[in-house]
Amino acid sequence: MEARRRPQRRPTAGASSGAKRPAAAAGAAIGGLALGTVVGARLRARRRPHLLGVPLPRSREMRDGALDVARAGRRIYQLESDVRALRAQADNAQRQSPIEVVLSALTSRRLPRKT
Repeated sequence: MEARRRPQRRPTAGASSGAKRPAAAAGAAIGGLALGTVVGARLRARRRPHLLGVPLPRSREMRDGALDVARAGRRIYQLESDVRALRAQADNAQRQSPIEVVLSALTSRRLPRKT
């Protein structure tokens, strides 16, 4: 029986075939890193933005807040106009000093008749 002879391997051939697995692992790691970056960016985009640690309101909350401020402004304006009307009525009323009030009460009093 003749012994089979193995072909002699070249020193560079073994290094290239052995490097395929680490290269595939490195490629998978890089792909996972890229995918994680994309997914993380999308998740961060959905979170509410912060300014100095305080969350900023979203557009819907801003609209609702603006409507609340407008309603409050209308109420304050109406209150102010009511106060002005009351003040005008008080200014137009005939004012008397306390002495005038007492004197008018004393002079207009009718004494009971003696029978």
